[in-house]
Amino acid sequence: MSRKPEGIPSVIPHYIDGERVESVSGETFDVLDPVTNEAYTKAASGDKADIDKAVAAANRAFHEGPWPRMKARARAKVLNRIADIVESREDELAAMESFDSGLPITQARGQAQRAAENFRFFADLIVAQRDDTYKVPGMQMNYVNRKPKGVAGLITPWNTPFMLESWKLGPSLASGCTAVLPLESPELLADFFEPFLLAAPRTGTAPEADERSAEPSDRDRPTGSLGGEAPAAATLAVNDQLN
Repeated sequence: MSRKPEGIPSVIPHYIDGERVESVSGETFDVLDPVTNEAYTKAASGDKADIDKAVAAANRAFHEGPWPRMKARARAKVLNRIADIVESREDELAAMESFDSGLPITQARGQAQRAAENFRFFADLIVAQRDDTYKVPGMQMNYVNRKPKGVAGLITPWNTPFMLESWKLGPSLASGCTAVLPLESPELLADFFEPFLLAAPRTGTAPEADERSAEPSDRDRPTGSLGGEAPAAATLAVNDQLN
């Protein structure tokens, strides 16, 4: 009986501007089974051009799209929708994660549940968050007004990718930012979150791609840890379908 979950394509493409596309170079790389170390599919290889293309999509989404201008409660509704999707397909997600990373299936299932909880946590937090005010001498008052910053650069380790992606992605989206993040399971993520997904390129092993995905340039706040994994890039944002 095959261990390979159903639904894995022969070539995993990038997902940019709502379409599954090849890399700009047309190159691919092997995706290895962690148990046998044999290739079980191929993925489009991302380099500087693919990452720049994804970042441009994230910038357009931030400056031209509705997401940063939506009320906190509206963004919270979207994050709860994402959590609902994860919970409804928990077994499928766990099987994919276990096969791709080598995690025990029980651990992968628990991390799928945690990912859903992460999205719900930040959905609740953004609604409850209050700005700070400070009294100063005279008739004046100082206050803090938090606004979406722009495109956040998120880096997560390879060993528990989906759960850790949710840990970084949840607060970025909740705060009204778009994000560039590592993507270990691009086809799965695109399938789960297609209504919310603008761009999801995946990098291969090109050093210039690793460097480019961590450079600040059009990304305002890089955050995270490599955990032994080179940076990969994907861009998540929300389009007009969410209104």
